[in-house]
Amino acid sequence: MIQVLLVDDDRSVCRCLKTLISWAELGCVEPEIAYNGAEAIQRIEQKKPDIMITDIRMPMMNGVLLCQEVKRRFPDISILFFSAYEDFAAAQVGMQAGVRGYILKPVNRKSLKEIERLVQEIAVEKRQRGLYERLLAFGNDREQLFSHLRKLDEAYFTQIFHEWETYLGEAKAETQILSALYLQLLHEYMEHFADVEYPAIQQTRAQAVKELAALSTPREQIHYVRRQYQTLCRQQGEHREKELSKLVMEVKGYIIEHYGDPQVNVSAVADTFHLSPDHLGRIFNGETGTTVSSYIMDTRISEASKLLRESTVSINDIAALVGYADANYFAKVFRRKMGLTPSEYRRMLRRAKGEGESFEIQDKP
Repeated sequence: MIQVLLVDDDRSVCRCLKTLISWAELGCVEPEIAYNGAEAIQRIEQKKPDIMITDIRMPMMNGVLLCQEVKRRFPDISILFFSAYEDFAAAQVGMQAGVRGYILKPVNRKSLKEIERLVQEIAVEKRQRGLYERLLAFGNDREQLFSHLRKLDEAYFTQIFHEWETYLGEAKAETQILSALYLQLLHEYMEHFADVEYPAIQQTRAQAVKELAALSTPREQIHYVRRQYQTLCRQQGEHREKELSKLVMEVKGYIIEHYGDPQVNVSAVADTFHLSPDHLGRIFNGETGTTVSSYIMDTRISEASKLLRESTVSINDIAALVGYADANYFAKVFRRKMGLTPSEYRRMLRRAKGEGESFEIQDKP
């Protein structure tokens, strides 16, 4: 979520901006407030906001000096001026220093809409940049990426591709870099780390890169890499399922059938199959690359995602249906796994549906 700092010596202005703008709908947490430039610097040091909206005429440190100080010390903060018409000449100095916009007072419908537009624009850019940097860092960490591939962690990669399509789907340069990187890594994995050949992905790396470059839009490139990944996972999964022992297949079937029971945990599963938890864990981890507890959690979160996507069942009821007696704990586990709370995940899907987007989401880990 994006953090905003409001700076104005007029407390009524701060109060109006804080209450009249639907910050959550813009992807922002409730704004922080400062009543002069010096206090604003203190708030920035404490809260590290992403966006600052400031007046120009203030005691102790005016908005222009504040802008210059912030840009010198905190260059990643985006700044908007919200001030009177007579301050425009001073504002031009700030605009040269990198201020993103100038909105005229007073607080009215027009100025509020302009603030909302600019904040949303900045928030999208910052999410794109943050996601790009995260994906680039993950792509450069071969060990971590190959570990997820070996585990067939479809839920993890589904989330990555979904965020990629949502926030980077029109960022052409970033998408080209990431697509080429991930395609290279998929082929490197197949060539050096996989234990089986994949006939559906047998073109050489050079051929794949050439096909990728021929695609005209960022979304087409993302879909191409996604299809390569899904084919790899499907074929690797088919190969691995053939080699899984009967015991592991039965354990997985038992978990899939009973995940809704809050009492199902590693000990309960081990008791069902007359094994110690340690012994079962070694067998299961050795053949699947994941732990029994992780498989239980992945199954529950996958089923919860499906219910959030396909039903109107309340989040508390979904928590109970997938085996969590405590809805708050369920929300924490869901966020840790998916990067969003259940409520945020459901809102994201509804927005995507309203905009006509279509996203494939795997139902089972």
